[in-house]
Amino acid sequence: QLYTATQLVVCTMSYDQNVKHRRSMKEGSREEVPFTSTSPSDEMTQQQAKPQYAGLFASGWYWLFAVATVAGLAVLLVNKQQADIEGHDTDLYSEVEEASKPPSNQERLFAVYPSDRLFTQDELSKLGSSAKRIHLAILGRVYDVTKGHKYYGPKGGYSFFAGRDATRSFVSGDFSDSGLTDDLEGLSTREFLGIADWVGTYEKDYTYVGRLIGRFHDQTGAPTDALLDAEKKIRLARELQAEEEDRNKLYPPCNSRWAAGKGEVWCSDKSGGIQRNWVGVPRKLFVPGGSAYRCACVKDSGSASDGSDTNGRGDLDNPQFKEYDNCNPKSTTCTVDD
Repeated sequence: QLYTATQLVVCTMSYDQNVKHRRSMKEGSREEVPFTSTSPSDEMTQQQAKPQYAGLFASGWYWLFAVATVAGLAVLLVNKQQADIEGHDTDLYSEVEEASKPPSNQERLFAVYPSDRLFTQDELSKLGSSAKRIHLAILGRVYDVTKGHKYYGPKGGYSFFAGRDATRSFVSGDFSDSGLTDDLEGLSTREFLGIADWVGTYEKDYTYVGRLIGRFHDQTGAPTDALLDAEKKIRLARELQAEEEDRNKLYPPCNSRWAAGKGEVWCSDKSGGIQRNWVGVPRKLFVPGGSAYRCACVKDSGSASDGSDTNGRGDLDNPQFKEYDNCNPKSTTCTVDD
């Protein structure tokens, strides 16, 4: 840009010189006419005076235009360079800030807020069942459960949860001193799903007040590896639950009843809570890769449940299904041992 402006100045100077030269050539061929002046020193012809004055006037405007253009372009160039530097610094700052900040609420399983109070273990222990304000924690999230005093107060059935984080016992059912812990090592996928359900209950029914420093949050309130791992397992549990719900719609669970070590499973057109226009027969449904099974009602005629053509045998030839021992393959009811 400065180079272009410099070229403009050079062109302007050349043009100005050419104008002066042409005027002087014209003036040499004109008759001089005396010029009336109040000063002896102003003795020049009218023809000389007018071109010289006009030439000086035009030259001044050319120079003014050129200088203004150069100055304007210089200012624009400096401002652009400064903006580029500031923008580069801002980008670097944003990258550092992005790398250091904790996961956003979109990435977290349960929302947290910058204004959250951070509780120490000692502070939470003072808000137990006998405190004026009763608090408890689950998965490092602290809730005010004072309005549930009849449950969490001294005589309440859940008083042992108050003043601590006993996440594990919510799904293990172990309410001993050793069982009332936030250690989640060894819990099953279904138990992690249960923890998420409990957190959902407290989110709905009580007041979230902050985070507990300890196993699930560090001194700054940021999530620890233990919390991130727990959230990852809960997400997996929810995915598996969704898959199971889809399977239940495809292969509805059987009705069942048990007594004195003996049980009975049977199918109907609404067993498993799935209303349909067929009844089916009981079969053991094995999940791929596992040894556990559940009773499912499968189609014994027509096309398969997934719509594929099976020569009128429904799902009977599906390798995921096994017949119950000592049960007629065509019966809608089977007796099973506990």
